[in-house]
Amino acid sequence: MTAQTLVKLTDDDRRRLGEIIDRNRRSAKRSNTRIERLAMALLWSDCSPEGPSWSADRVSEALGLTAANLERLKRRFLAGGVDGAFTPAPSEPRPSGSVVADPVFAERLAALAASKAPEGHERWSVRLLARVAVEKRMVDSISHTTVFRILKMRQTAS
Repeated sequence: MTAQTLVKLTDDDRRRLGEIIDRNRRSAKRSNTRIERLAMALLWSDCSPEGPSWSADRVSEALGLTAANLERLKRRFLAGGVDGAFTPAPSEPRPSGSVVADPVFAERLAALAASKAPEGHERWSVRLLARVAVEKRMVDSISHTTVFRILKMRQTAS
């Protein structure tokens, strides 16, 4: 069983969450918007003496949130307050995709695919090509999906 994050709201936090709920109810065409649900989740999770102190399971079920989403919301609240709770954490930047655009690598990959498959393999698979390309230090890392796309682009260009 994992430890659950406890949220203790101040009077100001409760007031601000109430304002967020009211503002979203007035401006939204339909009730129960995402922001409104997240604000209600924090209010219902409040374990201070003034709060209802609902269990994570009860809050999740009532609002249609997963336990993991509720836990992340609580952690964001503890780290950044009411404002931080509604700001998603920055994600890792996506790779640039320079491997796909590199014609030299595409030629080397095509040559590898045209060669005899390694011992123990009847033919090349895209996963095997990806693994061997990394092993031969043709590239730092590459997914089998990228290998497929590169070979597919070469095939349609021919």
